[in-house]
Amino acid sequence: MFWKILFIFCALVLTYLQFGGLANFMTLAEINILLGYILSAIIVFILGYFFSLGWNKRLFSLKANNIIFSLIVLYMIFSMVMAVISGITPIVFEIKRQTAGTVSDSSIYLSTIMLLGLSAFVLYSLLYSPVIVAFFKYKRRFENLQPVDKPYWKMFLTFLSVYNVTSIIYVLIMADFLTSNLWDILLIISMIYEIFMMVGFAYNIKFGQQFFWKITSIPFVILSCVEFFLCSDQIKELLYFNLVLNSYVTLAGTIVIAVTMLYALYSYTFKDSVYKKIEENK
Repeated sequence: MFWKILFIFCALVLTYLQFGGLANFMTLAEINILLGYILSAIIVFILGYFFSLGWNKRLFSLKANNIIFSLIVLYMIFSMVMAVISGITPIVFEIKRQTAGTVSDSSIYLSTIMLLGLSAFVLYSLLYSPVIVAFFKYKRRFENLQPVDKPYWKMFLTFLSVYNVTSIIYVLIMADFLTSNLWDILLIISMIYEIFMMVGFAYNIKFGQQFFWKITSIPFVILSCVEFFLCSDQIKELLYFNLVLNSYVTLAGTIVIAVTMLYALYSYTFKDSVYKKIEENK
């Protein structure tokens, strides 16, 4: 139950980020946008740990488990370093103001770095302690966990599905449909289409006949290519489409996600082996 509760909490955090919390926090600086992508990926892998322990599922091999945990640790260390760097200047300025030059600058900087470093280490150790415990528990319980088919597809496409669902909800709540155009409506329909496709491919679920997906896939791909340019300005702003046109990092990330999603669409739509496997799992 403990790991299931952590999974739900972490999923809510990811949902908040998709609602725009992360985008509101970040600026247009490329490094910040890149960190946003990395943070989302880290949370997805953490969700994978909590899901595995909560529902006794094997998502990662032991080798992949070590690699993923190493990446999480590196992100922790980077976060601690950034916390120290961002806090040095205001604290040093305050200490200098209070001591009125009676303490040397080198002593002030050294003590500030030590204080901030220790504080960041304690804070991030506590914050990530469930993940650290989950890593070792996953290794101990590995042989008793039930293997999962296409685990990485499930994680990736579930993440994209959550993004689509939250984006649709966000648009429905915030958009003024009096100023919307036809392309806005088609965009929402295409996002719903994506959700069914991604869930169907990742979890081997048959949504309708394969022929339906074949005849609708081409219009969907065309729409996906032009929706960034034809949607109304309010939709572009709500879904941060302008970032795609103004940020190389966002553009690269969007292309990678789009290519991966289109491969999933191709497999779900045109590969008979996928539908045969779906039929076998019924």
